Amino acid sequence: MFNVSKSIRDTEEPLTLSWKTENVKKITISNVEGEFEGNTPVQIEPKSKTSYKLSAYGYFDELLEKEITIDIIKPRIKRFDWEINLNEGIDNVDLMWDTENTKEIRIDPKVGVQAIQGKINIPIREETIFTLTAIGIFTSVTEEIKAHPFPAPIIKQLFIETPIMNLNTTIESVDIKSFKGLELPFENLKSGIPLLETLKLPKFETKNSLIDSFDDNESQSKDFVIHTLFKRIKNVINQS
Repeated sequence: MFNVSKSIRDTEEPLTLSWKTENVKKITISNVEGEFEGNTPVQIEPKSKTSYKLSAYGYFDELLEKEITIDIIKPRIKRFDWEINLNEGIDNVDLMWDTENTKEIRIDPKVGVQAIQGKINIPIREETIFTLTAIGIFTSVTEEIKAHPFPAPIIKQLFIETPIMNLNTTIESVDIKSFKGLELPFENLKSGIPLLETLKLPKFETKNSLIDSFDDNESQSKDFVIHTLFKRIKNVINQS
């Protein structure tokens, strides 16, 4: 027979190992110092899950063994949550928690040591990670949550209707004198030769009108068209 007073250590009080043997020379127990004779109980104080093996040696080196495992009580976080508290403002959150098998709890940052269950309001201005540590008799456990204040509105796109403008322009007269400083680059005009072949110029109601003296017949060459147009424009400007 090999027994323990409790299979789970849930207080700081020591536990008792007991056994009953016959015709043994000595007894050893793993994780317990020393050798034992007879059936004298021994006290143990495990702080984590531990196995104990009793080895009973006979007078002729016979060996009998029996093992038991003892666990310890562990703290448990049953709930750790948060929510925005609009009654206190958009940058306030409530932290709620509930634990068991604990002596006390600690919440970091900003909160500190608290009762094993409760609720508290905390102001935050940005996303914050809170860590709850449940402190038990022999060990501790932790849990994290990420809380943030009420999100501020974000304008992702702004649609503005473009105004529609109707421009109606009437040209009543043309001042020929304003063209006197005009110089037409001959080389650049060559790039517009295909357009010049079908160019229709506006009629100016003067006896020196470009249209009155312009020959509608197709010119013999593209260079001839450019030279003639350039020459007649200069004549109109000089005569005005």
